Amino acid sequence: MLRWMTNLRNLIARILRHPPDKPPSDYSELTPERVDYAYTIFWTKQVRTWDDAQRKAVRAAVAAVIHSPDFTASTFERKYQVGPLGSDEYSGASLLTLEKVLAAFAED
Repeated sequence: MLRWMTNLRNLIARILRHPPDKPPSDYSELTPERVDYAYTIFWTKQVRTWDDAQRKAVRAAVAAVIHSPDFTASTFERKYQVGPLGSDEYSGASLLTLEKVLAAFAED
């Protein structure tokens, strides 16, 4: 029992001595291509689980949002809601990628 407590104490001490790395202050590695790739992977995983009716409903709702006059393709600022996707908010770049993914699924 004593050895287990010693190991736990040592683990906690190591964690406290070495704080997690801070996120980079320079986001130069987040190129538009990398952001698009990440969003493409995310949305492809989501869209694969939807049936055709849901894909069509989401595609129509996304089109309405991205063709609205106040739409901006912000990379990370989440400010757009898409009805069929619930109350979550999405960035403009994410929605543009979702439209691309839905178009690819519609071609199949």
